[in-house]
Amino acid sequence: MWKISPEALAYVWEHGGEATVGLPVTVTGCCMHITEAPEVRLGKPVKPQGYVRLDVQDAALYVPADLADSELSLELVRFFRRQRLVVEGWKVL
Repeated sequence: MWKISPEALAYVWEHGGEATVGLPVTVTGCCMHITEAPEVRLGKPVKPQGYVRLDVQDAALYVPADLADSELSLELVRFFRRQRLVVEGWKVL
């Protein structure tokens, strides 16, 4: 089940109440595969095929269908004056 931290939820609501979790990118090497955490964008997905809308804490969260049942959360990260949403709980390997 997806969750959204209070700070991330406020940020999503300040920007329209919708966020999209992108598709994870897998990097393949000679002896291992690493799947990076997906990016998070505000708004609806550009190409909605393969996405599922989840209503999480009164916000619309669009996630890839294969991640819909994941135990992950959205967090708000601040760096100087910049803010961005990130997926928390992602396992790289």
